[in-house]
Amino acid sequence: LGVDCDVLKLPNMVFAELKRYGGARDLRGFSEQSIFANEWYMGTSEIRFMISNEAFIGTFINFATYVNTTNTGGPSKSNAVGTGLLAAWKTQAGVVNFAWAIGKDQNQPLNLQNSKFHIGISNGF
Repeated sequence: LGVDCDVLKLPNMVFAELKRYGGARDLRGFSEQSIFANEWYMGTSEIRFMISNEAFIGTFINFATYVNTTNTGGPSKSNAVGTGLLAAWKTQAGVVNFAWAIGKDQNQPLNLQNSKFHIGISNGF
């Protein structure tokens, strides 16, 4: 069981300077960097089941509230939730991470046709 929180609050800025969210690293169930915000509050909870010393499967849920004061690039304020299944296993190339997620916010309804597959690999040097 794991819990993580993230908070960002920046002053008013132009659209090009906004932080981008969404995707495998922060809000799964949404396209990569599809959410623009200068104010961001997010919480994540995961439950992982170890199937070996080098692999796990699990489930997660993300909650976020974000604000975009530029009135460009999406809603000015919205709540988002993403949920789904995840897995990771160690290979010779590194750790492969896989997540199937579905997200919902003001612009994206909760619909299986909107689900996303997030795949990544991490390797230390």
